[in-house]
Amino acid sequence: MALTKEEIREIGVTTADEVISRLKQEEEDRELRDLIIGSMAGEGAIPLHGRETRKAPCHGCRIDPSKPLEPGNVMATTEGAIGTLSADEVRNWCSELTEDPDGRCTRVRAIREAAKRCKEVYPTDTRAFFECFAPAWATITKE
Repeated sequence: MALTKEEIREIGVTTADEVISRLKQEEEDRELRDLIIGSMAGEGAIPLHGRETRKAPCHGCRIDPSKPLEPGNVMATTEGAIGTLSADEVRNWCSELTEDPDGRCTRVRAIREAAKRCKEVYPTDTRAFFECFAPAWATITKE
């Protein structure tokens, strides 16, 4: 992704190192945005301190309330992992799966949809993505 001379002047950089640093920061911002969306979309959690090497209790709610609580139909979390677990992680990391009917799935479905919409509209503009996503997040989570 190349910056125009005007964009370089606008961001106030004067050296090639500053341009490279800015581009790296933008890439890190995109990676963070994609990580946030992925964790909310149930594409996998970020394990902490070897969490993926042991089984432990997990808690979650049914994505489709008419189907059983099982991998592929559960938004589950567990201690020692950030984000929602993928179906494979539920199978491999959960010693037991307990249902928490706390409205989490309703909220998460709404958050996932908002993130998806914003990413479709702003696939490469991290700032615009968050400007789109933040108001939706605030509305959904204010209760």
